Amino acid sequence: MRCQHVCFESGDLEATLRFYGDLLGLKVAHYEPNSLLTFQLEDGFVLRFEYTDKPVVPQGMRFFGLELPTYDAVDLWFGRLQEAGVNIVEDLRPRFKDRPGPYGFLIRDPNGYIVKLFKYGPRE
Repeated sequence: MRCQHVCFESGDLEATLRFYGDLLGLKVAHYEPNSLLTFQLEDGFVLRFEYTDKPVVPQGMRFFGLELPTYDAVDLWFGRLQEAGVNIVEDLRPRFKDRPGPYGFLIRDPNGYIVKLFKYGPRE
């Protein structure tokens, strides 16, 4: 058994498309404006966003994590997103710089969901 997808609500699929597709570079698998947007990750996992005209309530979930391939990639994405004006909710990098753990940072998407970009495991 494996987790194949997760589904979130979105009040603005265009902003969600720009954030995950254009900014983070995720591959769009399917898009129906004002209905459905899905992204296919490299390992086959799917992020799914369904349009809602009701307020999105992301408080039921602390965050979801997208693991990057290297520690250098974490630093690269941190600089890239900070330069693009994305609000860094929390920078975990100083805490896990010299010890095992989720070396990364948290950002907020246009729907209010928090996304953790990180690398986990021993440093090379």
